[in-house]
Amino acid sequence: MNRGAGVIAIAGLLVAGTAAGAAEPADAVKLVKEVWKKPGRNNIGVADLTISNGNPFAVKDVKIKCVFTAAATGKVTELQQSIPGPVKAMAEQTFRKVSFGFIDTRAEQGACQVLAATRI
Repeated sequence: MNRGAGVIAIAGLLVAGTAAGAAEPADAVKLVKEVWKKPGRNNIGVADLTISNGNPFAVKDVKIKCVFTAAATGKVTELQQSIPGPVKAMAEQTFRKVSFGFIDTRAEQGACQVLAATRI
């Protein structure tokens, strides 16, 4: 019997098991609703965001990234914001008046996604 092959196979199982058990908390955190307010004279983007946490534990510091595109100019604006408040396990939480900073008033399309979250 080749003992080297057995050791490699066992080591492979240990590494695969570790990788599978180390899922990121953000994998089960989704942005389920965005309601943007039209920017005023200061062009500050403000939104009400509803975040769903499908994890069996609470999360905090949810990092959101939004990309806006102006069709006429092709200008792309990327914004990130961290929402500190907790979102309970297997629940949704709405955060009102989240400020994202400057948004081009000519932006016609936008998309947001969750980048990261911290387990509580």
